[in-house]
Formats: sequence, structure tokens, C-alpha cells
Amino acid sequence: MSQLIYKIVPEPLWREAERNRRFTGAPIDVADGFIHFSTAGQARETAAKHFAGQTGLLLVAVDGARLGDALKYEVSRGGALFPHLYGPLDLNAVVWVQPLPLGTDGLHQFPMLEAEMSVLDRLGQRFLFAFDPEAAHGLSIAALKCGLPIGGRPVRDDRLKVRVCDIDFPNPLGMAAGYDKNAEIPDALLGLGFGFAEVGTITPLPQAGNPKPRIFRLTSDEAVINRLGFNNEGHAAAEQRLAARKGRAGIVGVNVGANKDSTDRVGDYERGVARFAPHASYLTVNISSPNTPGLRNMQAREQLGELLSRVMAARAAAAAQPAIFLKIAPDLVEAELEDIAAEVTEKAIDGVIVSNTTIARPRLRSADLAGETGGLSGKPLFERSTIVLAKMRKLLGPDPAIIGVGGVDSAETALEKIRAGADLVQLYTGMIYAGPALPGRILAGMVRFADMQRLKSLRELRDSNLDRWASKPL
Repeated sequence: MSQLIYKIVPEPLWREAERNRRFTGAPIDVADGFIHFSTAGQARETAAKHFAGQTGLLLVAVDGARLGDALKYEVSRGGALFPHLYGPLDLNAVVWVQPLPLGTDGLHQFPMLEAEMSVLDRLGQRFLFAFDPEAAHGLSIAALKCGLPIGGRPVRDDRLKVRVCDIDFPNPLGMAAGYDKNAEIPDALLGLGFGFAEVGTITPLPQAGNPKPRIFRLTSDEAVINRLGFNNEGHAAAEQRLAARKGRAGIVGVNVGANKDSTDRVGDYERGVARFAPHASYLTVNISSPNTPGLRNMQAREQLGELLSRVMAARAAAAAQPAIFLKIAPDLVEAELEDIAAEVTEKAIDGVIVSNTTIARPRLRSADLAGETGGLSGKPLFERSTIVLAKMRKLLGPDPAIIGVGGVDSAETALEKIRAGADLVQLYTGMIYAGPALPGRILAGMVRFADMQRLKSLRELRDSNLDRWASKPL
């Protein structure tokens, strides 16, 4: 099975290598003692950071599986996991070479880096991208209901196991809320390799959400803007489906919210906890969606204190007492994070999910869509959400559980969330761009990393980059 990695090279240097039938690297490679490569998810960032504005470049795709033990995945100066080749590159391992031109926006124009995607994934993505994003989402749900796509062989390894909130997770990677809004396919998601799946957000009464169009693909940024507004079929429909899976294996969390026109939003959360406690492995209280007017105000300390007190009382009175997580926004300042951490600690909430989508707009290539209102998810959210994650870990201390979400699309980004303080990691938008085999690829990458680092458990990584991330400004 091929494992493509990429090298950006000035054309004269590469042509010389072709004449010599060996490539020993650029000057920086020689100085560092190894040849720097990038994964598909890292290549664009490498170009922007190290080759900005340069012309006359080539993109070289190499089958890493043919490089043997000389190829090692190592933590870079920035903390991410990059492929490094110790020794010259055998040109027989080169799969293709393409020009890497500059576009009119000053950014390099990459071909579709599909090598990490299966043929079925590529065909499926092209098919779905021909549709409006919301229609494509519905088609993907329908496909999973029918048993498609077929996931790869499950990745099982004891080093991936993690115990959080007295729950034994087979691996730390989960599907975030927002995809399976109505609890239609949690078992199909688990079948893709996820260690857990979170359904919802579910409100007491069915609601249509905000007017369409309300989902926008920012393809150049591998991001999405959505302003869905908790569209879902309500408690009754979801409860019926979850009750029907009683007795099945697999960890399924339930994310609960409030109706847009509710006159008692705290009561909506109480009802969600009471109704789903018997059916959920854990519950998530979602007060951080930017698409329900006024919802994020519940993160303010006084309102949050009342909410959490009543939610915990509702759990105590319920037929079961699953763990409760609070899902927060990334668009918070230090003082707000301190208030949230204080209330979470005081009310003995089991954990925090960091984070929801952002209303900020970091530098985006998809300028025509950047002005759309709603929450931004995907690659551009990674840095901000990881900073907030680390700061929250510092505030909460080592014991409460944290699930890291935002910009996870590779083993490297998932591992970095753990190094920044996360116990578990979730994704959603990454799968839109990388396909349903992404969970398996991420877990396989984690296993490779554990092999190379001789880890007994991925838990050994937690907090190893905490100080670096927590010291960054918001």
C-alpha cells in the first residue's frame, strides 16, 4: 500500500538529481542531516511558509513505503509530526513530478493531493461535491444507512486505548456532533473506525433551522462555514432510534441544545439530560453554537452557573448518570475562560469539549465566501482551538477530561491536540475533504508514531506541548 509524501524542490536542483539518479536534498536538508518531506495535509502550509512567492518550483510525490526504515516521522520545531528521510532519496520511489505554479492570488496552485485517498473516496468526493453542500450531506447519511462506504480494516492497538470518565475508549478519535444530527447512523460511524460517535445537537422540539443556503464549502481552505441553527427532528425521534440500539456495543455521546424560540432554555437542557441519560455513553451541553441568537451568552458566568447547577441536578434525578461535557466556543478571552473553568470545577462537570466553530475569519483563500455569516470549521480553526484547549487544560488542571476539536484532519493534527492537553479528539470537516477512510488513516498514523517513539500508550503524549500552546496569545 502506497504512502505518499511530498517534497517541494527548485526545478534546477531536481533536474540535477535526475541526471545523477539520486537526490541528497536542498541546502537546509544537508544542514539538518535529513531530507524534509510533507504529508498531503502539510504540503500547502510548507509552500506558504518556506516558498512564498517563489517560482520555478516542482512538487515531487514519493512513495514513502518504499523508503524503509530510513523514513522517520518526527516532531518538528513547531511541534507537528513530519516525515524525515535519513539518507539520499532513491528516485525509483518517485511516483510523479509536477510543476507548482503561482496563482494570481500569490499562492501556489497545488494539484489535488489524492494519494492518501482511496479510489472509492475520490469518486465519492467528486460525486458529492457536484451537489449543494447540504444535499451532499444528506446523500452521505443515506449512503451510510445503506452500508456504504465500506470502511477499511479496523485499526486496533492496545496503545490507542484510553480510559476517560470511567469509559474505556478503544481509541481516542471520535466523530464530532453536527454530522449525525438525528442519531440515524451512530453505529455506521463507529464502523468507519471511530472510537466513539457524538450525535446531535438535539433540541426538545423539532426545528427547521435557519434559511437556506446555510452551508458553504471553502475548498481552497479545506474549511466550511455553516449557519444551520440546530436543525433536527427533536427529542422523540432521536430517543426512539437510540432506544432501539440498546445492548449494542460502541460509545455514543448525545449532544443536547435549546430550541431557538424557547422561553426556558435552561429547561431545554434539563429535559435533554433527563431524556437521553438512559441512552447515552456521555452527554454534551452545547451552549457554543454561533447560529442560535443569544445562545453563547449562556457562557457568561452567572448564566453558566445556573445552567450547570440545574443540569447536574437533572442528571442526579435521571435513570442513569452518564458523564457530562460542556462544549465551549473558541471566541473567548482569557477572563471568560477563567470563569468557565471556575464554574466547571465548582459544579463538578466531568469535562469540556474545546471547541465549537468560530465566528472569526483568519486569513482565508476563499475570499468570495469569507463574508458569509456562521461558524467556520476545518483547517483554519486548528490553531485558535488548540490554544484555547491548552489554556483550558492549564485552568482545569490534569484531572478533568478534555476533548479537542477543530482542524483535525491527520494523525499529526490529532496527536498535537493530545500534546496540547486533550484526552480525546474529534473531527468532522476533515472527513468532508479527506473521505470516510480518514479515521483509519489517522489511527494507522498514530500506531506508526507509537512504534517509532516506543510508546506504551498515547497517553504518554498528553500535555507534552502544553506550555508552548498555552503561552500563545488569543
